[in-house]
Amino acid sequence: MTYTDVTGRSGHESGTTLDTYEDKRNIARGLRAAKVLSHWQPTSDVKVPKLKSLPSDSVYKMMEKLFVISPSMKAFQQTQPLHMVLRTSMASLIMYHNQVTDDLGPTNAISTKVREAAISANIQDERYPNQTSDFILHRWSDQLVKDFDIANPDIKRVSYGMAHHTTAINQQSTMLHQLRTDMNVMMQHLESNE
Repeated sequence: MTYTDVTGRSGHESGTTLDTYEDKRNIARGLRAAKVLSHWQPTSDVKVPKLKSLPSDSVYKMMEKLFVISPSMKAFQQTQPLHMVLRTSMASLIMYHNQVTDDLGPTNAISTKVREAAISANIQDERYPNQTSDFILHRWSDQLVKDFDIANPDIKRVSYGMAHHTTAINQQSTMLHQLRTDMNVMMQHLESNE
């Protein structure tokens, strides 16, 4: 990581003439340092949480309760390009709901607002029939954490030392085996539907 990465994240001046040339409003300046603070490699391609595994009708009802978007803000409407910002924010709020609640208690403002939105939207999920919105929200949080972990496997980088090589090779082999298994299951499913 460079000195520029670090000062970009912290907001400090570098004490060089570089400060006059850098765009301080560009959030990408601190991205590499943010990844390191989150225990990722600075070059990791971290995928954002997604809502794909959740029922979209209930998710959108909950989004309407959490995000008040004026009709004049057309770029944030459902078919527009900035709608992805709302979807990613929603996915993050749901994914971290259980962790935030565990860390700060059930009465913290964020957990309370997310839970109230879920209850007000009366979220439903056919995987959990006759369950409360609070229960479903908890399960959704677990599901999005699982999805995020699958999308962002923690693969050790190969470095000097045989133990690191072995760990990296083992992790990659395990991941390849899992992919092969998943592909076989998918093929069997496709063949059975023909």
